[in-house]
Amino acid sequence: MMEEDNKPQIYSLQFIDPSPPRHPELVMDEHYNNSLLLTSSDEYVHLWEVITETDEKINLSTNNSPESLANQWRLSEALSMHFSSTSYEGYGVTPCHITEPGWMPPPPPGSDVSGGKAAFGGERNPEGLIFVFDASHCPANGLLAAALSDGTIRITNRQGRCLSILNLPGGGPQSHVLSFCWDRTGTRLATCVGSGHLVTWHLDGYSVQYQGLAIATCISVLEGGHEPGRPLFGCCYVGEREDLLMSWGMDGRLCVWDALLMGNVPSPIAVLKHDEKYPIFAVQVTSKQNDHDLQSSSPTRIAVGGGPSEGGFIGVPLYLYDITRMPSIRDLTNVSTN
Repeated sequence: MMEEDNKPQIYSLQFIDPSPPRHPELVMDEHYNNSLLLTSSDEYVHLWEVITETDEKINLSTNNSPESLANQWRLSEALSMHFSSTSYEGYGVTPCHITEPGWMPPPPPGSDVSGGKAAFGGERNPEGLIFVFDASHCPANGLLAAALSDGTIRITNRQGRCLSILNLPGGGPQSHVLSFCWDRTGTRLATCVGSGHLVTWHLDGYSVQYQGLAIATCISVLEGGHEPGRPLFGCCYVGEREDLLMSWGMDGRLCVWDALLMGNVPSPIAVLKHDEKYPIFAVQVTSKQNDHDLQSSSPTRIAVGGGPSEGGFIGVPLYLYDITRMPSIRDLTNVSTN
């Protein structure tokens, strides 16, 4: 039995469909026949292959007990990745199998490796572990990215090879990455920083295909929409051709940005919601796709979930907004909803 204090912290879950990627020319690793389940635990990312133990069709209507499902489905570790200091071999990404006996992670970096900077978590993290705050596989390019507590984003293939390291501009104790998102083409990322900033990146597909690397360039730093020093919890690309970027965080603000701008961006297009007593932890946007252009979609509904971080639960846990009758979001420069 695992001790209570040693239970891992899981921040990421994602099913990876076995269907071919939308941009196979960018993919540089093998294709799995079965679905994969991506999970994280502390300083690891795991890929589990979902295996059916029988070829017979499961009849959930007559036999849906947990015991019967456990006998017909199982998870087999395809690969795990351990994240440590970038000074280690493989830029701090070590492919491994934690279910095999004898695996030991490399020792945590000392002050000579980390440059004297305090590890994330301070006294609560005496071993100096580099935690995985977010991890996501992109179906368009077959790559996996992990946002880490040391302020880096490591991009790997599904074989555990590190292809790129994204270092946040500026650095500092609050420059850990809490979350990020891919666009649907697999050529852009947006990262949420603990300082309240958004940072966008462009991924060179040519480098992935021909050079075996993932060359990422910082495109813009978005600030001014969220309260400085308050962490952001998430972001997503929205709008036709995903030319808009939505972000949310501890300050209770839901901001919309021009995702195509470059350089330092001092303010968002609109603040759709602002309630300092209602930190926003999760947002989901549904889009209606244009039948004539599969790459074009417009947001129609927004679900906003959160709640007060202190003092127990009060208020409404979930808000739903229908924006189909609103004017273009780009025209909502003065909108603020409480």
